[in-house]
Amino acid sequence: MAELQKQIEKFNHEKAMQVKQILKDKISSVKGINFLPERVDLDPASLKDIGFQLKAENERLFAVFTGENDGKAMMLVAYSRGLDKRKKPEPRNNGA
Repeated sequence: MAELQKQIEKFNHEKAMQVKQILKDKISSVKGINFLPERVDLDPASLKDIGFQLKAENERLFAVFTGENDGKAMMLVAYSRGLDKRKKPEPRNNGA
C-alpha cells in the first residue's frame, strides 16, 4: 500500500511540473506586471507549490488560480515580492 501511495505522489508531482511549464508559457505582461489568471484542476498542495515556484521565478508576478477539488471550489492568489515595493499612487486633487 505504501508503494502505491509513493507512485501516486510521484505521478501528481510530474503532472504538477507539466502544468507549471504550461502556465509559464501563459504569463502575459499587463502594465509591467506579469499576470496569470488560470483555471487549474490540481490538488491544493500541488497548486500551492506551483504558486510558490512561479512567484520565485518571475519578478512582478500576480497570479490567480481557480479550480475544483473534491467538488469544492478553490482559489489561490500568488504575487511576487517585487509588487510589494511598487510606488503608491499620488493622492488625487479633486479640486478641493
